[in-house]
Amino acid sequence: MEKEEDKEEHNLVGTHKQRAVWDFRECNEDLGDFEGLGAIGSLECIDMEEYYNVFILTLNCFETNPHEKVDFETLLKSKNPDDLHDIVVVGFQELATPDFEDIFLNSKDKIEEIIPVVKDISAALKNLNRGLDYSLITGETKFNMIIICFIRDSLKAKVHTVKTLNLDINKPLFSTKGCNLIRFDISNFGSFAFVNCHFPSGAEESRNKYRIQAFTTIKTLPFETHDLKFIFGDLNFRVELEFDEVIERINGEEEGLREEMLRKDQLEEAKKWDSVVCGMQEMEIGFMPSYKVEREADRYTYYKRKTPSWCDRVLWCQNKSSHKGDILATRNRFTVKGNCYESRPAKVKAEDGDKLVNFSDHYPVIAEFKITKNNIEEVKESEPEFHTFSPRVAPGFGRYSGRKSLHTQRKEDDTKGATVNQFKIDEPYKLRDFGNEESNSDKPRSTAKYWCCLSR
Repeated sequence: MEKEEDKEEHNLVGTHKQRAVWDFRECNEDLGDFEGLGAIGSLECIDMEEYYNVFILTLNCFETNPHEKVDFETLLKSKNPDDLHDIVVVGFQELATPDFEDIFLNSKDKIEEIIPVVKDISAALKNLNRGLDYSLITGETKFNMIIICFIRDSLKAKVHTVKTLNLDINKPLFSTKGCNLIRFDISNFGSFAFVNCHFPSGAEESRNKYRIQAFTTIKTLPFETHDLKFIFGDLNFRVELEFDEVIERINGEEEGLREEMLRKDQLEEAKKWDSVVCGMQEMEIGFMPSYKVEREADRYTYYKRKTPSWCDRVLWCQNKSSHKGDILATRNRFTVKGNCYESRPAKVKAEDGDKLVNFSDHYPVIAEFKITKNNIEEVKESEPEFHTFSPRVAPGFGRYSGRKSLHTQRKEDDTKGATVNQFKIDEPYKLRDFGNEESNSDKPRSTAKYWCCLSR
């Protein structure tokens, strides 16, 4: 039998003042028989909510390699020391790598040997989380972009249906830009997708259109639906202000400058009018722009006179939870709480001495989330839901909310001699039942309503 002190170390997540919080995702024992409860004396309360702590780091490496240079413990440290990492996703852009893309694609089981920085991250996570081990779920590479995903060892048995994908953005104009994606399911919780992106650069309006179009490309990924999707990386959206004006006001530490710059941020502007981008969520930005900084000093560079901008971002969106038979569901499966969103310095020793310099011309950006599953009761198969449809929005009269098309057929009911309106719906939805209504020539067809029952 496992020793009490070992079980205590394994299951105790953290202590907030005098309240002990236990992680019941890691044990299947009945509470009445759980020996570990007596190990810490009386408990003020026990937190049994179902949640996962997700940590995301994005870093543009400026054609360098962070292996044994960057202090990942500083970058991956949680804002609240009591919060252990459950899922950690790291996305690199412009990572200096040898020509091992083909090797990597065929040898993912040897990823730590091919990409040494994976070992650096794994060791940092263990030191930050009380010696707990983390397993690599998978990784994916595209040109000089890499995404890697870790999960706490005690939770890895819950992970299944792991898939990866590389996606080109605006090809062939930007052949080195794109994104790579990891998606997976967690048993009895939900599915996640993480998309590491490197969008086209440049402040021109034409480049901004390409970046916005990239969101539409990502939205139509050839994967089955997932409940929660994170989109992050060097998105390259710029602030539409003049370089000299911004630098002068930054050097003068002018109050309210960040708020004014955010009003001129291209991504913030797109959220107001683009139907895809406006569905994305982002924590409030409380840090100064992450690009473009000098390596030799903590200041924005005058090289090429690029206006400081929030190029490195972390966004997310949810797919609505669909009840069986309900294509109009608007419920979120999760409550997503953002705990931290900030840029962090990445200092390394200069090649010609011990002087510390910035690792890249981008500051790393991190985001921490607590993902809690909402209690949504599923509709049973034996209790189908019914919806009223107006023929005015059925095909032949227009599309129904842009969803799968509905088709109507007219046939004679031999028993009643009445006209039956039979609704069919394209896969994955199919007809389970339909109602009929006697035709009434005195009643305008455009105002008649019909009942049908749909299910997956």
